[in-house]
Amino acid sequence: MVMDESKEPTVGLPAGTKVGKYEIRQKLALGGQAIVYKGYDSSLDRFVAIKQISTHLAEDPKFIDRFRNEAQILAKLGTENPAIISIHELVVQPDGLFIVMEYVDGQSLEELMSQTPGPLDSNLALQVLWRVSAGLHAAHLAGIIHRDIKPSNIIIGEGGRVKIADFGVAATTSGQTSMVLGTTKYMAPEIFAGETIDGRADMYSLGFIAYEMLIGREKFNEIFADVVRDRHSEAFRWMKWHGNSSVTAPPIKEINPEILELLSDIVEMMMAKKADARFETMETLGRLLKQHFSTRGRELQGEPIQLIHPDAGVEESKPAPGVEVAKPVGPFALPTAPLPRRRLSVRSWVIIGAACVVAVIAAGLVLG
Repeated sequence: MVMDESKEPTVGLPAGTKVGKYEIRQKLALGGQAIVYKGYDSSLDRFVAIKQISTHLAEDPKFIDRFRNEAQILAKLGTENPAIISIHELVVQPDGLFIVMEYVDGQSLEELMSQTPGPLDSNLALQVLWRVSAGLHAAHLAGIIHRDIKPSNIIIGEGGRVKIADFGVAATTSGQTSMVLGTTKYMAPEIFAGETIDGRADMYSLGFIAYEMLIGREKFNEIFADVVRDRHSEAFRWMKWHGNSSVTAPPIKEINPEILELLSDIVEMMMAKKADARFETMETLGRLLKQHFSTRGRELQGEPIQLIHPDAGVEESKPAPGVEVAKPVGPFALPTAPLPRRRLSVRSWVIIGAACVVAVIAAGLVLG
C-alpha cells in the first residue's frame, strides 16, 4: 500500500483559534497527512509549531495510531537530542488532534535545494549529513527507525542548527511491517520488498539526499528524467528504480569533480541497494565524516553551518536521560556485500575499512 501524497487536506483553522493553551498565529504548511501552524504559547512567551491531523484522515484508526506514535516517539527521544525536534504536548479536542512541538525559525532543506538549482556548498552539505546522521543514531539507539527521511523533513534553523522532523511513519525495531508509507523518492528498497528493516533504511534515504545535495537539483532531475517525467506515476517509478538492483546512480565524482573522491565513495556506499552493503550504523558513518572532513573549512563538531548566526554552537546528539535505549540494531562490522571495487578507490576502501574496524573494537569495549 502506498499513501496518497497528492490528496489535499482541509483548509485549516484560522488565526486566533485556540488549541489547548496555544493560539494559532498562521499556517505554515499543507500536506496530504497534516497541516502545520505557527502558534504562540503565552504562558512561556514562545512560539511553537502545531501539527493538526488532516480532516479526511481523522476517522482512520490506523492513521490516528501513527499520529499518536509520532508524539510518543518525540517524547521518548526528549529534548536532549539537539538534532531532533522536541515535543511539548499532545492536544485532543473536538476540532482535531494536535501535536505541539518546538518551533524552528528557518527553512527546510527542500526549500533550500529548490532555491539552489546547482550543488549546495560542500561544507553545508557535510554539516547536514553529519548532524542528521547523529540525530538518527540517537533515534536508532532508542529503537526507532524514521522511515521517511527526506529534504522537507530536515529543517535548518537560525545559526544553522539542523533538526529532523516528522516521525509520523516511524517504527520501532521490534515492530516492522511491509506497508509502504511516506515518500517513495528517498525510500530504501527493502521497504518496498516487505523485508524486516533496521537503521540502514534511514542510511539509504540520507545517502540519496546527500547525492542530491552534492550534484544539485537540476542535475538530479536530469539523471532521473525517466522517473520524474510524469508526476502522476512518479511515486511508482521511484519504487521501480529503488527496487531494481541492476541500476545505480552514477557516482558523484563523475558528475561534480569538485567533490572529494572519499566523500563520493561514502555516499555511494550509503546508497547501496542491498542493506548489507551499507555502513552498519549511523555511528560508523558519523565517525568517518568527523575524522576526515572536520578540517575542510569548518569543524563538523561545535560550529554550525554558516547561514545566519556564526557564533551559535551545536552539541553532538545523545540519548535522553532516563530513557532505556536499545542496543544497536546489529554489530559494528564491515559490510558483507561491498560495492564493486572498480567503483570505489583503493584509498577509500582502506579508510572505510579502518573506520569499521575501529567501530568493532569500540563495540567490543562497550558490550564486552
